[in-house]
Amino acid sequence: IIEIGADLSNTNARGWTPLQAATVPIYRVVAETLEKWIPHVNKIRRDFELKEMDSFLVDAGFDQFKTLFRKAEYSSHYMFHSTKPVSMMVLNSFAEKPSEKLNHREYMQFLETYQAFLGVKKTNPFVDWSKREQQ
Repeated sequence: IIEIGADLSNTNARGWTPLQAATVPIYRVVAETLEKWIPHVNKIRRDFELKEMDSFLVDAGFDQFKTLFRKAEYSSHYMFHSTKPVSMMVLNSFAEKPSEKLNHREYMQFLETYQAFLGVKKTNPFVDWSKREQQ
């Protein structure tokens, strides 16, 4: 526009300068392109969440319970970025056989591994209480 000698101080009926009016088609194309890519981006995000969850469960030694976590719809966002609890009852409600259920010992081991992954320091509440009582 500048090379052809357009007067940049002119405005149209909407009050737009020539540069502003020239960018409208560009913005429209960008918006249409983004709208086309949003489903693809969401699919990539969902696939990554499943991979992140699976890798955590395999690294923690709970790969036999991956189906329970998927059926319960626990995503990596739910587990790692929210403050919502992971319920043993919810997980066990999706088990088809009694052998697939988490027992209390496995659930406590899972919670300990989960807290360590989130960076929570391992503490013994009984020792903490006795130290407070001695002071």
